[in-house]
Amino acid sequence: MNIRLTLGVILALFMIWSCGSSKGRLFEQLGELQRDVHNVERKASGDVSAEALVKTCKEKLHHAEELLVEGSTAEAEVLLKEVRVLLSEPVEPESETHTGPISISGSATWVRVGADDYQKLTEGVAPGAIERVQTGIRSRVVLNHRAVTVILPGQSEVVFEGGLSNKQARLELVKGNLSLEKKGGSSATLKVGNLVVELSNGQLDAANHKLTNNLWLSLFSGSLSWIEDGNEGELSGGEALILRDGVWEKTQLPLAPQISIPVDNQKIKGGPEQARIEFRWLGDPQLIYQIQVSDSPQFSKLEFDRIDVKGGHVLVTLDKGNYFWRVRGFAHGVAPGPFSRVASFTVEKGEKGDAPLIEAPTGVKGPYIRKLELEVISDTVIVTGYTKPGSRISVNGTKAMVEDDGSFRAIIGFTRSGLHKVITKSVAQDTGAETVVEKNVKISIR
Repeated sequence: MNIRLTLGVILALFMIWSCGSSKGRLFEQLGELQRDVHNVERKASGDVSAEALVKTCKEKLHHAEELLVEGSTAEAEVLLKEVRVLLSEPVEPESETHTGPISISGSATWVRVGADDYQKLTEGVAPGAIERVQTGIRSRVVLNHRAVTVILPGQSEVVFEGGLSNKQARLELVKGNLSLEKKGGSSATLKVGNLVVELSNGQLDAANHKLTNNLWLSLFSGSLSWIEDGNEGELSGGEALILRDGVWEKTQLPLAPQISIPVDNQKIKGGPEQARIEFRWLGDPQLIYQIQVSDSPQFSKLEFDRIDVKGGHVLVTLDKGNYFWRVRGFAHGVAPGPFSRVASFTVEKGEKGDAPLIEAPTGVKGPYIRKLELEVISDTVIVTGYTKPGSRISVNGTKAMVEDDGSFRAIIGFTRSGLHKVITKSVAQDTGAETVVEKNVKISIR
């Protein structure tokens, strides 16, 4: 009888622990999905289908959060799976990849051929018949047609006059970004806003974000002539045009930075799961830089992409694996210069304590944590507050999503009653300096 009683108690305790463990795991998944939806939302400006996707996902995640607080883990798990499927599916057509004159990666890519309605871009579409290309959030299109190459990232739209021709490419950047390269032959004509440029040869990047009044053109190599409302001029490689107060101004681009660490082919031993890597390059402290880290030398998928780095130093947390990285500076914080050379490195799995943790410089304070509030609901604590925008927030080791205004929210689950610590940590992206706030909460599980 005593043995049966003991086994019954053990089984009951195991069920309580497993439920708590499952609930905590679902809270972590909820936080991860909230961050994924937030990233989609930041890029969804003006994309109706993407905005509808964000709205649907937010509604499902909000309902899942309520169910988790109430203890309905099975129903919440179903909703989380639904959101994960929605985020993994293309916004419009299915994902396709082709090689040849047209290369597509990602999804939601549409073209207008002749007078027809928009259709999915496929390998069978002749470049000369393409009048308009519109890319979605998760898409990237490369149009290679003999001497002309046009690269369109997600959230971009371009119009071709007379299709993409090997003799003469005439196009207008309606919105978003593009890269254009012309190799010999006749020139290519590009319109950005009220600016018209003739590129005889070379490579350039351009942007047209009318909502934020962010229009620029960077010429990395070659030469071009331009005209705008009667004004005209020329650009050489290493120069840019920036729209300021309605007038296009010529400026010099920063040189490609010289990267320092990690050096090419460097092996870095991390911890059991992740490593905190220090990236350094020779930079101007007055300039804004962009750093990209990818598992692909083509940087088709980015593990880390940050545009607001000042100076030449940043810390990045990465899983074990093989990576490539590069960096570039911006003229007046707007027009990008050329990327540095690409360096590869490997993060290897190490033992506990092996992670190369970079301490913050002496005397550097971490980001502030303000209006920190804890709401206790049975075995769950909802943590809200404010920190410096761009900082990384974690609560008891669980990452929280930080909004553009610095507000954050995290949900922490506990498996037993009693007094518990809630540790909120805010970490600066650039210096790694930390601010830690500890509070005690009383948990009563019935």
